[in-house]
Amino acid sequence: DVDEGSCAQPSTITVSGLLDAFCDHAENIGRSPTTVAEYRRLSRNLRAGIGRLRLAKLRASHLDELYAALGGSGVPGGRGPLSAASVNRYHDVLKAACRQAVRWGWIETNPADRATAPSERRATVKAPTPAELRRLIEAAAAVQPCHGLLLALAAMTGARRGELASLRWSDIDLDAGVVHIRRSLRQVGQRLIEGDTKTHQER
Repeated sequence: DVDEGSCAQPSTITVSGLLDAFCDHAENIGRSPTTVAEYRRLSRNLRAGIGRLRLAKLRASHLDELYAALGGSGVPGGRGPLSAASVNRYHDVLKAACRQAVRWGWIETNPADRATAPSERRATVKAPTPAELRRLIEAAAAVQPCHGLLLALAAMTGARRGELASLRWSDIDLDAGVVHIRRSLRQVGQRLIEGDTKTHQER
């Protein structure tokens, strides 16, 4: 599009303009609807600040200031400071968008490569004991039998929530005792979209 003069010249493109083009590109090449929706959500939150900056002027220092602001006060109209994990989502989408801008020839180098994303502290996950899991399943089943079944299936198969929600009777072989995980159900806004599993593999 740039070569044919059908879009703004790279020198005039803002960070918001890049993010819009990047989100459209992600959708056009078949990224999952949930991924594209998340890209667009993060992009909207960047419009008021760094989004106005011309892409050619974007520096690692601007991104470091952005990450500090997100960790200190959060996004405009938000609920307060963001966690390091949430700030890193913004870093990831900006890094990917700038990488695409380099491919398109809009900028020479990726400023996000030199920015400093916050370090995340990984919480230690404590798995429930078999006895605790049994009590949890029984309590859920007492409220709603299908909830207990859902928890039992999750515990026994390790399947993700969307994978369990998309199961059909044809996926279950009761005689062999086998459950086939073939697809996943995702919610994007008010829409439910059925697609491949996260790894794009059946198991």
